[in-house]
Amino acid sequence: MAVKNYTGKIYELLKNCSPNDKRISDRYEVEKLFDSSFYYEFMECEMTKEIFNEYFSKEKLLSIPHEKYEEIEKCMELIPVMAERLSNAIRFGNGWALNEDDTPDLYSSETIKNVIRKLSFKEIYQNDTNIQDKDFMQIFKANKICKEGYYCIPRTVSEVAYNETW
Repeated sequence: MAVKNYTGKIYELLKNCSPNDKRISDRYEVEKLFDSSFYYEFMECEMTKEIFNEYFSKEKLLSIPHEKYEEIEKCMELIPVMAERLSNAIRFGNGWALNEDDTPDLYSSETIKNVIRKLSFKEIYQNDTNIQDKDFMQIFKANKICKEGYYCIPRTVSEVAYNETW
């Protein structure tokens, strides 16, 4: 895949001139990620912005060894899919059955796929919830309360007042 941005093109030229320079080849690999369509899709996805900023920002990617970029590329393609399905499963499926043991390693495509495989919509539930789409990862850590079909995460009064939009 040829990069289209100017920085990537410069690193591509430098890589060809100095194929043994690890710093240049690492930066070229990062530039290829930055240039990909799924990187922009992931970056702009409202639901996954916090994950993106914490795990996949330019600064974070530059600190990761380039041997892991192929796996990271797979992860960046899967995370928006997982987020969408998990958010739907929290409301209409078995998302509430997930716990801390199911928490995916966001740098491992296999653990992300495992979460996606565990989600089921065989029995459709109408789960009322106070988890917003952008907070879908809380399902793995939360103490879940069920009161007559209403699944919620305990919140402080100030949080509820601030986040109450539904």
